[in-house]
Amino acid sequence: CIRDSPCVNGMEYAADLNLDDNNMVSPPQLQAGQSFRKGWRIKNTGTCTWDSSYALVFSHGNIPEAEMGGVPTAIQGEVSPGDEYEITVQFFAPFTPNTYQSFWTMRDANGEKFGNRIWAGIEIPSPATPTPAATQTPSPNMSFTADRTRITVGECVAFAWNVTNANASYFYQQGQEWQSYPVPANGNRVECPPVQATYELRAEKADGSVEVRQIVIYVDPVTDAPHIERFTVDPAEITAGQCVDIRWQLSGDVQMVNIYRNGAPIQQGAPLSGTRQDCPAETGILTYHIEAKGTGGVSQLPRTVKVNLSDTPIASPTPSSSSEPTAVPTAQPPAIYHFIAAPESIDEGACVTVSWSAGGGADSVRILRNDAVILDGSILDGSAPDCLSNAGSYVYRLEAYNGNDQSVQAEQAVTVNAIETLPLVGSSWTLAYYYDGMGAMISVLEGTTVTAVFDNNDDGNLNGSGGCNNYQADYNKEAMSITNVKPTSLTCNEPESIMQQEALYLGLLPSTNTYQITGRTLQLLHIDENGNEQVLLEYDGE
Repeated sequence: CIRDSPCVNGMEYAADLNLDDNNMVSPPQLQAGQSFRKGWRIKNTGTCTWDSSYALVFSHGNIPEAEMGGVPTAIQGEVSPGDEYEITVQFFAPFTPNTYQSFWTMRDANGEKFGNRIWAGIEIPSPATPTPAATQTPSPNMSFTADRTRITVGECVAFAWNVTNANASYFYQQGQEWQSYPVPANGNRVECPPVQATYELRAEKADGSVEVRQIVIYVDPVTDAPHIERFTVDPAEITAGQCVDIRWQLSGDVQMVNIYRNGAPIQQGAPLSGTRQDCPAETGILTYHIEAKGTGGVSQLPRTVKVNLSDTPIASPTPSSSSEPTAVPTAQPPAIYHFIAAPESIDEGACVTVSWSAGGGADSVRILRNDAVILDGSILDGSAPDCLSNAGSYVYRLEAYNGNDQSVQAEQAVTVNAIETLPLVGSSWTLAYYYDGMGAMISVLEGTTVTAVFDNNDDGNLNGSGGCNNYQADYNKEAMSITNVKPTSLTCNEPESIMQQEALYLGLLPSTNTYQITGRTLQLLHIDENGNEQVLLEYDGE
């Protein structure tokens, strides 16, 4: 809905499609680092038709980590007023055991948020023992494109590039050793990432400078698709005439398993778990991928191997025509394919996305932050957000182990910059959301501005606008009580429902008994005698 058009935005929650948390009484338990999706049915209660310019976006969470790597999800097609729509968001379970509640709301083409806030609620139990990239400045000597940047698990992306005036070019997934992935100056490649991934094109120019372009691919999961617990191809670099060891294990509703090299099948109708060797005759960068088909969809996972030309002539291995493994792989040491903590510099309260991929003979991995274990388990491939509240330097370390007490590790440093948190006393705020009294937080009516200004004393005056009337009240910071709320006595007719909104707002102020400030966001809350917490009002700092 364009701002100047007469239509009005509105959205109401209708139902959970999965992961029902019973109003956060019993949130589903997930494993740290696990990817998952949450789905809702929502209703267009406004008069505007939603299209792809509308999106479900993150609003806030009960703690900073609650964003859980979710990204804005656009409406597909059109949703007319009165219609219901099903929408899903992909998340990654955080590392730290806790209860997470991630609130989301609709946003229109003008960036205005509206409607009920819906949430994804999960719990990470204590163990028994990962925004669209910024637009890049065009380069006259470097073109790097993808046919699409959002796919569903099992789909692939076609990349293409053209580089001029460069001595060398490289195409690779962020976190890989770029030196191992040289490409022609003009080329293309198909990739099938199973989770969100960033691909880079690197050009080393004739004048000695280096230019790197990036494309982020967002991956939506498929409901009930087979789960690829393991797919490893080792070693990642061989000489022509040598063989790689392939291991895989799948679970869930699986009807067919196929394994490919550069798109050509090398084993069809494979079992749910198995091992085999493959001895490629080609040289260069080869892509192996496993494809698991089920009634719920298709899952794929790729691995790349670099095959170097041997100095010594070697007879080309004879590919097996049988679907049986050509050989049983030998024991392998653990290997780390990639390990990324990005971005490398954030502000206090922000999150980094840690993603990793281990293989070889690895049975388990550990991730540590400044030598403290934050993940310990058997998830060899994963991605998870980690939010850091305190300024300083952090070092993440991935350790991969096998059953023979062999291990490998990789590290990545992150810097957290200090930011100023606004105080309550002497601050001014603009209301963004308020509690509707029926279990939902809703956005302020378009065209209205509701404010709160706390004077410079801990026990002083609060004043502001309720959208129509100005008001004054007394507040005590220590007890966080707001009393004697007194508005003026005007009546406003536009926009519709402005007086109902103002009455709700002024009625919520005296119910406040605590507050929290995160950066430039203020929440006024009420905690009842049983310890249950309800956000009443949420403001943005001025």
